Amino acid sequence: MRADLANRSVAHGPLLATAVSALTSLSERASSPLGIGAAVEADWRRALGMEDLRLLDAATSRQRAVEFACGRHAGHRALASMGIAAPVIGRGGRGEPLWPEGVVGAISHAAGIALAIVSRSPPLVGVGIDVEDRAWSLSDRALHRAATRGELELGARCGISGIALLSLKESAFKAMSPQPSGARFVDVTLEPGECPSSVLATLPGVAERVYTGWTITDSLVISLAWRTIDEQRLQR
Repeated sequence: MRADLANRSVAHGPLLATAVSALTSLSERASSPLGIGAAVEADWRRALGMEDLRLLDAATSRQRAVEFACGRHAGHRALASMGIAAPVIGRGGRGEPLWPEGVVGAISHAAGIALAIVSRSPPLVGVGIDVEDRAWSLSDRALHRAATRGELELGARCGISGIALLSLKESAFKAMSPQPSGARFVDVTLEPGECPSSVLATLPGVAERVYTGWTITDSLVISLAWRTIDEQRLQR
């Protein structure tokens, strides 16, 4: 296991560097500074001393534990990049990360790596990230079940692939935390924004619209979402 993870660390090094570079460029579109963290699965041993690992259930599989540790490692790196120290990144009822007071953030895993973003709140009240392997075999049936006809037309018009459409919905859903009871990421509706660079997202029960952007590397699809305070609602 140790040798395998070490080999994967070397193999994922260039992938991680490319992902961080792409995410850094993407984050510049957000309306507030974002902290970025990244880790490969082989980094999980560095996280063994983290209090976060005590949040795992005893029945958690080894692979899930590795993914969790990798994600938390990326999360702590993102916090550190903003000068924020936190002994633990908590865990909510849906498994979502619980950040320190005054901070919003999100974590995503794919292709043996984890990416995390954080922001101080306010001015942002939510951020989301999703990373997907471009090699993911997404069937037309699955795509049509998760995306509306309008979203598919938006994708065709803006050059957004099926994987990127679902990734945008996932990152936007994370940015809408805490979500209304029973809500799912497929309930997010994507709307035209500054096509082709970004789209807007809405969810019933969430007052603010979410701004999203995406980028594609040779191996990954990365989407980012950020949610700001609804100024009109505050003025009422």
